[in-house]
Amino acid sequence: MKFTRNSLIVVLATVLTVLVLLWLAKPGIATPPRVDAPSGGAAATPPRVSDAALEPPRDDGARYYFDVASHDASEFRALLERAAEIYAATPAPQRDALEVVLVIHGPDIEYLATANSARYGDIIELARELEAHGVFDFKMCASAARQRGIAPADLPPFVELVPWAPDEFERLERAGYVRL
Repeated sequence: MKFTRNSLIVVLATVLTVLVLLWLAKPGIATPPRVDAPSGGAAATPPRVSDAALEPPRDDGARYYFDVASHDASEFRALLERAAEIYAATPAPQRDALEVVLVIHGPDIEYLATANSARYGDIIELARELEAHGVFDFKMCASAARQRGIAPADLPPFVELVPWAPDEFERLERAGYVRL
């Protein structure tokens, strides 16, 4: 099982690297076309959507999202470190157009809970540094957080709670983000 998780991290990092390199090679490339996923049913109360999410996809940038779940601490840390490396290697003009959302759910939410800062403080600090660049956006499933006894006050201020991760994936895809 551990081999599978490590392989997933390597594959995700490789895919992101290739996409960034392709994007850098062709700076005028447009955002991939929007693909609307079929809805499995209407929700009684739609999740609150930020004003930024209602804007049409930008044609000058790359918008990606990650489904972040089921990593051990070292894999989660490696994912964030790889994101930092890619950011550092990206020329400044392309950085301004890059948007990466990490939607965290499942056991991975424990790594960003402030109650666990003694154990995972380096992960929290790395995530905070990434978010401060203005490229990386950390979102967490509120339902999964509640199930693990994590309240909004137990999270760093840069982590945004979303009602349910699968709904957030659909919303991001409708807004023109590409899943990595």
